[in-house]
Amino acid sequence: MSTPPVAPRFVPTLTEVVEWQPEEAAAPAPQQPAAPGAPGSGASAADAAAVLALQEHIVSSVLGRVEHSLPGRLSEAIAQVVMEQTRFMLPRLREEIAEAVRHSVADALREELGSGPSSSAG
Repeated sequence: MSTPPVAPRFVPTLTEVVEWQPEEAAAPAPQQPAAPGAPGSGASAADAAAVLALQEHIVSSVLGRVEHSLPGRLSEAIAQVVMEQTRFMLPRLREEIAEAVRHSVADALREELGSGPSSSAG
C-alpha cells in the first residue's frame, strides 16, 4: 500500500483523531433555549433584542478580524504557490530558453554564411 500524497502547507489538515465515546452519546443533550418570542419561551422582547444585538456584534467583530487578516494570508498563500510553481517550471524554462538561443544562433549563422564573403568585402 502506498502512502497518500502530502498536502501543501496552506491546506488545512486533520491533526487530531477524536474517538466517539458511547457514554457521552447516551447523556442527555443540554436544553436549548427556545427561540425568542416563541410561545412558552418566557423571553421578553427586550431579551430577544439583546440576543440579536449580541449576535450582530459578534458577527461584525469576527468579520472585521477576518477582513483585516484575510488579504495578508491570501497574499502569503498565493506567493507560496507561485514560488512552488516557479521552482517546478524552472528546468523547463531553461530548456526552452536554451533551445530558442540555439535556433537564433543557427539562423544568424545560416544568414551570415549564406550571404558569402563577396557581400561582406563591399
